[in-house]
Amino acid sequence: MRINFFYVFLFLSVMLSCTEKDDESMEVKDSAITISVEDLIISINENPSNDFVLGKVKAKTNKGNLTYSIEEQNPSEALSIIDSTGELVVKNNSLFDFEVNPKITAKVKVSNLDVFELVTVTITLNNIENTSYISMINENHIWVSSTYDNNDGFDTFIEHKIYFNGIDLVNNETYFNLYYKQINYSYGSPWFIINNSSVEDEGQLLYKIREDTEREKVYTLDSNNNEVLLYDFSLEVNEAVDLWDHKTGSYITRTLESKGQVKLLNGETRKRMFFNDNYIVIEGIGALYNSNSNTALYYLFNGDLPLYDGKNYQYVDLNDYWQEGGLPVISLKEVSQVGDEIIFRSNLSSDGGNYIENNILEKGVCWSSTSNTPTIDDSHTMVFSNENDDGSNRVNYLGTFYASINYSELQPTTTYYFRAYSKNNNGVAYSNTIYTFDTTFLSITLNTELINQEEEIENGRRIIKYTVGGKVVSNNLPSSISIIEKGIAVFNRFRFSNDPNPSESEYYSIEAGTLDNFQYIHYIAPDAYDPLTDPFLYSVFWSYVKLSNGQIVYGNPV
Repeated sequence: MRINFFYVFLFLSVMLSCTEKDDESMEVKDSAITISVEDLIISINENPSNDFVLGKVKAKTNKGNLTYSIEEQNPSEALSIIDSTGELVVKNNSLFDFEVNPKITAKVKVSNLDVFELVTVTITLNNIENTSYISMINENHIWVSSTYDNNDGFDTFIEHKIYFNGIDLVNNETYFNLYYKQINYSYGSPWFIINNSSVEDEGQLLYKIREDTEREKVYTLDSNNNEVLLYDFSLEVNEAVDLWDHKTGSYITRTLESKGQVKLLNGETRKRMFFNDNYIVIEGIGALYNSNSNTALYYLFNGDLPLYDGKNYQYVDLNDYWQEGGLPVISLKEVSQVGDEIIFRSNLSSDGGNYIENNILEKGVCWSSTSNTPTIDDSHTMVFSNENDDGSNRVNYLGTFYASINYSELQPTTTYYFRAYSKNNNGVAYSNTIYTFDTTFLSITLNTELINQEEEIENGRRIIKYTVGGKVVSNNLPSSISIIEKGIAVFNRFRFSNDPNPSESEYYSIEAGTLDNFQYIHYIAPDAYDPLTDPFLYSVFWSYVKLSNGQIVYGNPV
């Protein structure tokens, strides 16, 4: 019987195709597409310009990409939408008239293949009687400012979020409360820099303001609740005015030198006023820089929509500035043994999200003897200290931190698994590195001693020679564990608020393979700084051994 190989090939191709389609259908079935959406409520002033971006539809999907389309709108042709991003745009600005359409509504379809959800959009128009003046008071406005300080010789930058929070009736006038909270902190010197973009702050009252839109003036209150003038946008060039300064608690006389316009990120133009002392204000926004408080305006948002970028940093995506974010990023760097403690050196490199609502809530180390992927449902510790700490040991400090566990917390002859963790509002993140520790051999006891110290003169320079010794007092290592390195760890640093730590030291290896006593000679040429007499420079020595299981054991510091 003859075999027609063409038909055999055709038959196999059809069968493979069917199999692939079956596999694909099973995969889709096993992982169904889901979409989550939020209704969008917007409040804006009437008469915006065409192509004005109103806001962004908030939606998420578990896989793939979303597309957006307008299913219905009232009035018709008022809106358009960018199908790939969900940004709503003014299509016909003549329809955004408070007297004709005080409210504009729409239904937006959010789709992923054949799965979709509908979002209700409600746009409320504010009636603007004086369209030549743009109001500063908008409860959706969020400012981001930065204040610089160098009073202690160190550069300190603190960023704040400024926002409206409630109203009060004072002297029969309605005032809006402006609050501020710290959202970023940077403290620097020639020797170290502290950066913390995850700062806990409950928010404090900045001051109260009210606005006279007819006279184009903004008022605030002094410490005695007397009304004082904060901004005057009705000024003409060469006019002088007394404007209140909250930092000094007094009026400052300023003369308007020139007026111009600035274009915002959404295409709007605003009045910009230049005064004689480099004081610059923008209508509807406020002061760009105040020399009395060393405060500069970075950004202005209407909700999560960016309006003004004072930094103009291209790598900052302001459209994602207030996004919810994800989990923290944490790693376990090193595990060491000092005395009767196991010390874990970890690094928290990211808070996992935005500046404001995503602060770090916890960080530390968790461990288990039954699971090789321990979680905070197992044993865990939040005891920590920060490297290069500013004195407060904040849990939300980004950078290196240490957590320690005493042997008394562990059972003998037991294998434990450890990993670092950090928790924020979105959940808990764990380090990829998982450290294994066997308590069958809990300790090697080392002793560090300064054997000798002498001075020499070499080519006219004073040299100090330290002879440091390491001595093994006791150990109970099993035959399965070998010594891969031993020596002296040397810590040299200017003395500020930092405590010496062996894991920050330089390692000087002597020899590996045995636990015999050993010595190391360390030379220092003090030059301008004398470690014998100058309290701001010092050296600390530890004897150490590194074991094949990754453990580092230190002796006492000298």
